[in-house]
Amino acid sequence: MTRLWKLFSGFVILSCVFGLAWFFVPPLLAQAQSPALPGAGGERWSVGTYVEGSPTYLAATGRFLESSGVFRTNRGVTELAYIFPAAATVKTVDGASFYILNRTGAYSGNVWLSLRVYDYAGTLKRSVSLANVDLEAAATGQWVALPLSATAGNLVINPGEFLAFHAALSGVAGDNLDARLLFDVVVH
Repeated sequence: MTRLWKLFSGFVILSCVFGLAWFFVPPLLAQAQSPALPGAGGERWSVGTYVEGSPTYLAATGRFLESSGVFRTNRGVTELAYIFPAAATVKTVDGASFYILNRTGAYSGNVWLSLRVYDYAGTLKRSVSLANVDLEAAATGQWVALPLSATAGNLVINPGEFLAFHAALSGVAGDNLDARLLFDVVVH
């Protein structure tokens, strides 16, 4: 009985290890290739929460923190966001990038990705990114640096605000675009 138990336990442990590797290895490989963003002495933010609909902080309540976000056009909403946890002190964004792990399907309109600052109620305060990025045209399998606003005040995140990668559909929800992304932001 002891030998059988050891074999069974070993099988369960190996199954868990391989299962976790299947889940974590692709994002880890992508993160290892992350570009050298400015502000090496700052904090790196790469974990957040994905929400569908208006990016309010309440929408993120009770959700797990993840290292990736899923942006799908057929979810009945025209806004999607990857929200970073709010900081207790003033932070300034030094650099930002994203990595499309995979992208399938298509959307008949445009899907614009931008980096923004919101208050807890989901009111847009500032756009951190210089311009919107077309999520369907962006390169897959490589880190894409997001150009930041030249206005210094747009790069600030105050207490009571949070940073979010925001995707907006140009039309109604529909079609079947499905994009899996990683995010990397440096703040000080």
